[in-house]
Amino acid sequence: MELDEPLIPKKKNSSLKVVALLSYLANGFWALMFLLLFLGCIINAGKVEEVVQMDGVFEGLIYVMAGISIVMVMISILCIYGLSELVKGNKSGARIYLICNSIWVLLVFYASAGSFVYITLGLVSVIFMLIIMMLSKDNQLEESNIKA
Repeated sequence: MELDEPLIPKKKNSSLKVVALLSYLANGFWALMFLLLFLGCIINAGKVEEVVQMDGVFEGLIYVMAGISIVMVMISILCIYGLSELVKGNKSGARIYLICNSIWVLLVFYASAGSFVYITLGLVSVIFMLIIMMLSKDNQLEESNIKA
C-alpha cells in the first residue's frame, strides 16, 4: 500500500448510477425522437409545398421545426455528456446537466399550453434533476478543466 492511497476507500453511490442510467435512456430516447422529426422535416419540406399552395408558409414553418429539432437533439446529447461527467465526479458535469435540462424543462412548459402530458414530462424532468443533484451531493465532486 502506498502512502498516497486513502485508508478508507471512496464510497460509490449506486443510486446515482441507477438514476443516471434512467436519465441516459430518457435523453437518448428524446434525442432519437427529435432526430427523426428533423429528418421528417427535411425530407417532406418540398412535398408539403407541392400539396398546399400557401406561398411558402408551410415550408418555412417546417424549416423552423427542423431547426428546433436539431437544438433539442444537441440539448439531449449535452445532458447525457454532463451527466456522465457528473457521475465521474466533475462539478462541470453538474453545471452542464443543470443548464441543458433546465432549458429542456422551460421549453416543455412553454410548449405545454396547459396539456397534462407536457406538464407531467416537465415535472418528471424537474424531479430527476432534484434527485440527481441530491445524490451527487453525497459524492465528492471536484473541479475539472472543462468550463461550462
